[in-house]
This record gives sequence, C-alpha cells and structure tokens, in this order.
Amino acid sequence: MALTADEAGPGTTQAARRSCGPLLGEAGVGMAGAGGEGVSVRPGDTPAPVRYTLLAALCHVRETEITDSLVDLFIQLVQKINTQAEKKVEGESVRSSRRSAARRR
Repeated sequence: MALTADEAGPGTTQAARRSCGPLLGEAGVGMAGAGGEGVSVRPGDTPAPVRYTLLAALCHVRETEITDSLVDLFIQLVQKINTQAEKKVEGESVRSSRRSAARRR
C-alpha cells in the first residue's frame, strides 16, 4: 500500500528524491512489456505515492545488493589474510623444526 506524502511524514519525499533522484528524472524509463516489446513509462504517468513506494522498494533492493557485495568482498579479504597467515605459520614451523634437527646432530 502506498503512503501519501502526508502519511509518510515531512521530508520523506525529499529524502527519496535526494537518495535516488536520477530515477525520478524527466526521461522515460524503458520496461519490458508482456509481449517483450519495450514500453516507455514516464514518471508522470503514475501517481506520486506509487512512484515513491516503488522507488523506496528499488532503493531497498539495491541497498541489500550492495551490502551483500560488500560482505562477499570482506569474506574474500578475511580468507586471503587467513591463507597468508597459515602459510607464514607453516613456514616458521618448518624452519623451526629444521633448526632443532640441525642442533640434534
């Protein structure tokens, strides 16, 4: 259900415009129609509350995608650091065992 500007609270529509402003421009947005043909939908063709509700949903989805990508990058970084640390520990362990073997001789 779409909220009107009054129901959403003061400044809500301005915040939506600032965060995803280019999506509310004058240019048409291409969408695939039911038959696969391109359909041009201009922002003025739908009521403002519906536009802002759809925009909020889009921003939420994009935020989730970006967060997921950042988490994936962080996991990759941690795995790389872990691999390097394991190699370093194994190398030091091998050097240590070689030194102790040399001392025993």
